[in-house]
Amino acid sequence: MATQTVHTNGIYHGLPTFEPSHKNLSAVITGVNGISGQHMLRILAEAPERWIKSPEEIGEVLKKEGVKADYVFFYSYIQVEPKEGAGLWSNAVDMCTVNTKLLSIFLEALPIASIKPKPIMLQTGAKNYG
Repeated sequence: MATQTVHTNGIYHGLPTFEPSHKNLSAVITGVNGISGQHMLRILAEAPERWIKSPEEIGEVLKKEGVKADYVFFYSYIQVEPKEGAGLWSNAVDMCTVNTKLLSIFLEALPIASIKPKPIMLQTGAKNYG
């Protein structure tokens, strides 16, 4: 039976530890806007070389796994750290850059996987866009 080593980072416990040699992994994180999901995303993103990240790679994984979707609900969102001593939205340019890339990579992966949803519902922050 395989075991997973975990570690603590601040108030967060039970975070996975990965061997540096592990590459080409994929992860699905639901509820990434929540406290636990957001922190898990940050932990996993500390080693981006470990994860499949291009639209082509994501599309091929979706295709291989037989993922089909008539509807897509995109709730992924990364809250960028605010500038030191400033308010939550003080780093709006970086927030737009990061979240635009997140959405673009996902959207570019859909046709590669032959996924043609009827609508795509985008929600970021407190807004909805159809």
